[in-house]
Amino acid sequence: MNTERPVAAHTMRTETCTFFSDGLRLSGAFFLPEGDSGEGRRPLVVACSGFTGLMNIHPARFARFLTGDGGAGGSGGAGHRCFSFDYRGFADSEGERGCVTLEEQTQDIRAALSFVQSDPRVDPDRIILLGWGMGAGLVMEASRGRRGVIGIIGANGFYNGDRVQRAHRDEVEYAAFVDRVHEAASWRARTGEDLRADPFDLYPLDPQSRAYVDSTLKKFERYDAEPYSYELAESLLRWRPEAHAPHMTIPLLVAHGDQNRLHPTSEATSLFELYGGEKQLFWIEGAGHTEFMHDDDPKFRALAGRINEFVDRVTAGG
Repeated sequence: MNTERPVAAHTMRTETCTFFSDGLRLSGAFFLPEGDSGEGRRPLVVACSGFTGLMNIHPARFARFLTGDGGAGGSGGAGHRCFSFDYRGFADSEGERGCVTLEEQTQDIRAALSFVQSDPRVDPDRIILLGWGMGAGLVMEASRGRRGVIGIIGANGFYNGDRVQRAHRDEVEYAAFVDRVHEAASWRARTGEDLRADPFDLYPLDPQSRAYVDSTLKKFERYDAEPYSYELAESLLRWRPEAHAPHMTIPLLVAHGDQNRLHPTSEATSLFELYGGEKQLFWIEGAGHTEFMHDDDPKFRALAGRINEFVDRVTAGG
């Protein structure tokens, strides 16, 4: 059951749907401003979850603001249409549970793009990709070579998986982790069997983020953190979306908590310095990684407001 903090009654309209990625049926939803007739092609914000996330948690939270509902006690954005979905293996989407790689989740985002660009309510040439946490790097990868993406938003993301692993482990711990990853890969190659571990061993959390997962995220219906395949760890170690950043030109907003202990602030500054196109860097003052992600939290509303300004600007005049 969703135990999110009580907020004002939401008027955002949600329309569920399904689409396919690599032959798997994924669950998605359009989030529309109340009173939106659905007529005419308009820009669309595609909001993508982070690690273990579901579309009805942070993507729906951003959509409440961007559609103009705004959550607690006030209007949000300028009536933007939004979309999100659950990655393969999560909630009602098909796919093996606990088997996650960032490359496959990137493919799910690309499939979502193809799906929404065929919808008669969507301007296929004015899509904005919003990625939260791990999703920030995913949307960067998914945007490469894709027609119609006019803006990328990376919120509290990371852009080099090996670097983040080293930030959370000393040299001995890191070496032992890499050994375990290689042993699991060898076992899988020899036997065809998958070794699994606690997902937050493969992807370590800082204490503040762990507290938010336990106190808030685990109370959402369908949220789970069952053992994950070591294929996730392999994927994390090779994950470097920032390697392509110097060659990218799509307008970019990088937003990051200035007290983030899960994804260090160096992740944001590294991407920003490398990025070849138009770019903005927004520090969420006093914010860690995820503890402020409640509709009525001033830090969240500051972040959502900056995102809305970016969406307004890149979609203006089309």
